[in-house]
Amino acid sequence: MYKAVLFDFDGVILQSMQTHARLWQEILLQEYDLKITTRDVFLEEGRTTDAVADILFKKYNRAISSADSHIIAEKKQSLYLDAAKPGIYPEIADILAFLKSKKIATAVVTGTRRANIDRAIPPDLRGLFDEFVTAEKYEKGKPDPEPFLNGAKLLGVNPQDCIVVENAPLGVQAAKAAGTHVIAICTTLGSDDLTEADEIVPDFERLFLRLKKYLS
Repeated sequence: MYKAVLFDFDGVILQSMQTHARLWQEILLQEYDLKITTRDVFLEEGRTTDAVADILFKKYNRAISSADSHIIAEKKQSLYLDAAKPGIYPEIADILAFLKSKKIATAVVTGTRRANIDRAIPPDLRGLFDEFVTAEKYEKGKPDPEPFLNGAKLLGVNPQDCIVVENAPLGVQAAKAAGTHVIAICTTLGSDDLTEADEIVPDFERLFLRLKKYLS
């Protein structure tokens, strides 16, 4: 019997990945004449903002220092906080209420910053999560297992007793390395990009059915 469900944030709880991709594209093109694709951003989801900046430059053979990566990351974060607030996926509230009714522990495990979570999730919904593991709470981000290991530890459960819900390849890799059972949902990428997951579902309806199967 699984004892906890760990959720990624962007692309799983929040409909935000298109916004993130657009902002990365705008800042890199306008300030650095670097053209990237939406898919470039989706494939790097899960990394910290600084790490994403570094990876995107390296992918296109552009040199960048750690200091400049940090400057870019801070600019992008500022733009994100000023952008229109993305919506929560509508099915999330019912899923969380179900998990709460079954006394299943829950956590958000994400590469984003806590400020982004506090801005996006209303207090009543935020209160349905037991823990939040954000970029400030670990040294090594996804695809390293540390974020998910921290999440399991905070909830007082073994990683093997956790289900992880992810939408990004790096998150899937991190969750598998942590020893969890991974359900990937195709909100941003197709199933071909998520093959390392234990299961792949096309939408939240199928995700809910899977969770009910394991936790009812």
